[in-house]
Amino acid sequence: MVGFYIERIYPYTIALIFGGIVYALNWTMEDVKNLPNILNAIVTVSAIIIGFMGTMASVLISLTNSKVMDKIRKKKAEKVLAGYIKISIIAGLLLALYSLSLNLFENYSGKGSNWMLIALVVLTIFFLLSSYRIFNVLLNILTSVLMEGKFEEAKEESPLKKHAYSPK
Repeated sequence: MVGFYIERIYPYTIALIFGGIVYALNWTMEDVKNLPNILNAIVTVSAIIIGFMGTMASVLISLTNSKVMDKIRKKKAEKVLAGYIKISIIAGLLLALYSLSLNLFENYSGKGSNWMLIALVVLTIFFLLSSYRIFNVLLNILTSVLMEGKFEEAKEESPLKKHAYSPK
């Protein structure tokens, strides 16, 4: 249960810690070299990750009849799984839009510049960690489904099955 709690909060906690570090060091937008290139890269990476998540979600939908998905339904974890996907996609869209809008403020040096950078760092770290969380969960589900399929194939091709007595 503790592991589940940690899994739910670590993206928020670590993102806020990094935001606190940026605040404590009083970094501003001017302190970041090549900011426009970094912002464009953030938009690109966000779009790629969101696309991959969409693909993984569609694969997950196609696995609805698997034993692994039945276990997930029995534990009532499908809402948590859907929530993880939704939070990560929304965070990615917010990050991409925020990064695009920050291009307008690349030379801004006021006090708000520190808060703008803090928001960028928090959003970026949160998106990366929440994406990692859902990728980890989805890849574990996919691995379980593939192992389930290999087990079923091995059972069907078992040499014992050919010689087993089956009454008519």
